[in-house]
Amino acid sequence: MAARLNHLANDPDAESDADYAVYRKLKAAFEVPTADEADRRILVAGDIAPNDAADQVLASLLNP
Repeated sequence: MAARLNHLANDPDAESDADYAVYRKLKAAFEVPTADEADRRILVAGDIAPNDAADQVLASLLNP
């Protein structure tokens, strides 16, 4: 994983410039959601326009 992340960090066509150091920092800070928090999770498609994603979030909040 380290090699892949470091390669992507230096790839100008990659969507993320995070390297293995960033991964380790975020992994150390990650907190597993509680069951209650996981039940309130809102799934949003990552391959749609930002306005459509915002509409998905708002619709989920209005229609639990």
